Amino acid sequence: MKVVNIEMVCAVCERREVEKWCDYIVEYDRSIKFYRSRKSYNEQFKSMHTPCSLPMCKECAVSMGVDLDMCPQHANAHNQHSALKNDKQKARAAKERFKMMGGWT
Repeated sequence: MKVVNIEMVCAVCERREVEKWCDYIVEYDRSIKFYRSRKSYNEQFKSMHTPCSLPMCKECAVSMGVDLDMCPQHANAHNQHSALKNDKQKARAAKERFKMMGGWT
């Protein structure tokens, strides 16, 4: 039996060792900042946003792209937001098509 440090156990399943952390942004720094160069912006970028950082095992983490993993709760929220955004875009496109066809004339 493998002994795992309690601080490094997956927060989702509470059984396996931590290998990933949730990258979902829970807080944005919206203050105005000025940078002298792209390099200084890149150096400060990571401190501009606060991620969830929930520790997870690779089985519980939901991969959303290259080096982008989310906990199941934030992945679900992200997917719901994306679906809502797509629905709004479809409704807007249908409204525009309706206008182009002459509307209710």
